[in-house]
Amino acid sequence: MLNEILNTVVRQDALDQLVRWRQATTDGNEAYERCRYRAALRHYDLALTMATESFGHAPDAEAGMAAYVIAHHNLADTYERLGSTALQRLHLCLPHAKLCAAMNDATLPDTWQSAAHNHSRRTYTELVRFLGLHPEDSEARQVANHGAAGMTLGIPVQ
Repeated sequence: MLNEILNTVVRQDALDQLVRWRQATTDGNEAYERCRYRAALRHYDLALTMATESFGHAPDAEAGMAAYVIAHHNLADTYERLGSTALQRLHLCLPHAKLCAAMNDATLPDTWQSAAHNHSRRTYTELVRFLGLHPEDSEARQVANHGAAGMTLGIPVQ
């Protein structure tokens, strides 16, 4: 009984996090559209915090995974506008590496592992776009070498 109550509380909290993520993202998008990039960063940072806190816990794994990826990519786009290649790279590499790890994380529910696999194609695409502009970036290349679906246990990366 106690486990059921705790699971209900955790799920509700994860849903609340996604609602707050959506609002922070909307506020960030509005600031970005007005070229208020520093304000956009504050909202997108908040959105990333919400998405990170609900990672692996939200009842809708696809929505939770999308929130995490979108939050990072919004930050990457904003840092690109501000000319910060290092921070742009960070917010492209982190989500791809995390999704690649999540695909094989036995502590995550299968739905989250599957969502990580699905969304890793998007994170990979963004890394490849970045590498097209910055082909000398060895850190981004190393993370991109995990591939579009990431590294899987027992299967060598080609």
